[in-house]
Amino acid sequence: MPRPRLELDEVPHGTLAGYDWHKRWGVQEVCEACAKAKRDYSRNYARDKRKRERAEALRKAAWQRACSRLAERHPVEFREILMEEMRGVELNLPPEHEGDEG
Repeated sequence: MPRPRLELDEVPHGTLAGYDWHKRWGVQEVCEACAKAKRDYSRNYARDKRKRERAEALRKAAWQRACSRLAERHPVEFREILMEEMRGVELNLPPEHEGDEG
């Protein structure tokens, strides 16, 4: 059963939910308080996303350094493990000379 639509005076203005209400029902243009809540949310989301991406890049770099060090210390075992893991991995490379006519 769908929820009944809130009336304008029942909307939680100044919140992301309030912004969504304005956009969903289109009863009136988005009020300044709800527009500000959306801007703040978007700004914070973008900032946090950049932080997560930087942290992930640092983790990935650390992982790569660790793998390189292990490969140098234990080259035979590293290669064996790598080959085991690579079995079953399709590289999906394009066929050579695709489209060549002669």
